[in-house]
Amino acid sequence: MKQQISNVIKNSNPKHKKMFYFITTLLLIVCSCFLSIHKLYGQKNEFGIVYTYTDYNYNEMSDLGIRYLRYFNPRLSASLSFDNQKNASISSSGGGYFSFTFFENIYQNYASISNFDLCLQYNCLKPGNRLSLNPFLGISNQLYIVNYIPLAEFRDNTLTYYKEVRDYRSSFVMPKFGLNVSYRIYSLLKIGVELYYKSLYNATDKRIFTEKINWYNNQGLYANNTKTYNVPNQFGISFSLLVQF
Repeated sequence: MKQQISNVIKNSNPKHKKMFYFITTLLLIVCSCFLSIHKLYGQKNEFGIVYTYTDYNYNEMSDLGIRYLRYFNPRLSASLSFDNQKNASISSSGGGYFSFTFFENIYQNYASISNFDLCLQYNCLKPGNRLSLNPFLGISNQLYIVNYIPLAEFRDNTLTYYKEVRDYRSSFVMPKFGLNVSYRIYSLLKIGVELYYKSLYNATDKRIFTEKINWYNNQGLYANNTKTYNVPNQFGISFSLLVQF
């Protein structure tokens, strides 16, 4: 897993890396500012950056996001997170008589997934400790954006793509649960690791979109196939750097 995460970071977009370095530097500056005023605010809030590594049915993706957390009491808190995965990989399932797949590599360049997560977590360890163990339960709203859905046609042994639908958007709400472990490395600075799972159980709610593939011969259309792209089950791990205020 460590090697895979290292490879993902190494091969990530240069602009993505620059943004990561900029946000990290900004967060450290903000953290230093809070060092002198944190007693006035009671340290009931946390805010920071989160790096997430997700397995979408064997399609591995990573992205950078933000998280805000608010404590209701020393043990109970709620968190709100956002991240966006560009150049996402969307897998297909189902289909007609033919089972060929043509579009999966195309969607890696024309699809994105945005996650809006709201979770409640409970600290099982004694409040005030540097280490906290937080099981959590919540909901995740995933927004899928596909810039275009192609139509494929075979004519005279030649494959041709057509742009059939542009800017297709679909949103899904699903449960999210898992375990968060965090450690206070300084008075206001915390690092954390989170394991989570997301899934939709009702198959009728999982369809993102359907594409078409048509085969033609000298007499015209003789076969066609449709392929459905569904919301995958998702297991992920995230690493956070949070500042308390």
